[in-house]
Amino acid sequence: MNVSAGWGKSLKGEVPRLVLAQSGLQWEDYRIKKDEWPELKKRMPFRQVPALEFDGTILAQGNAISRFIARKSGLAGNTELESAQCDMWVDYCMDLATLYYKWRYGKEEEKPEAGKKLFEEFLPNFMKKTSGQINANGGWLVGKKLTWADLTLFYFMELMALHRPDVLEGQDELNAFHARVKSQQPLSQYLEKRAPLQ
Repeated sequence: MNVSAGWGKSLKGEVPRLVLAQSGLQWEDYRIKKDEWPELKKRMPFRQVPALEFDGTILAQGNAISRFIARKSGLAGNTELESAQCDMWVDYCMDLATLYYKWRYGKEEEKPEAGKKLFEEFLPNFMKKTSGQINANGGWLVGKKLTWADLTLFYFMELMALHRPDVLEGQDELNAFHARVKSQQPLSQYLEKRAPLQ
């Protein structure tokens, strides 16, 4: 199966890339060039990226893309309940994402308050909940093997480590989880070659 994906530098495209990298499916990581975008934009369902082209159909929205690939490749749990649990944990990660984007890319005058909500109010409980689940569940968020929920958490851990590495200090369970995900094949091959996160 051939999958063609295009994202430019969209941060919201990285989780789909991680899922595709681990899926074992054939895919093309197509980065849209600035001069290509005006014409390509017309083909996008919501005039934005990330987007994935599959068998001539363009699918938009990062989580929809990730979920679609995860279901096709065994990364969405083994049962309907596990699939729903994956969605639950991904949605929880999106709560983190909302605060993160406000802190990083919001209006300058709103960033201090966004940072307070993220690092003082939300993140401590988030890390407690996720690390507790990973510990209780034998190393993964859902089921007994890697899912796209784990890949989503992995990505946001990377962003936190990039911009505020101190928040992961002493988080032994989460740091072990990060190392475990990073070592998965074929994901590790993608991680070795990708451009640094920004």
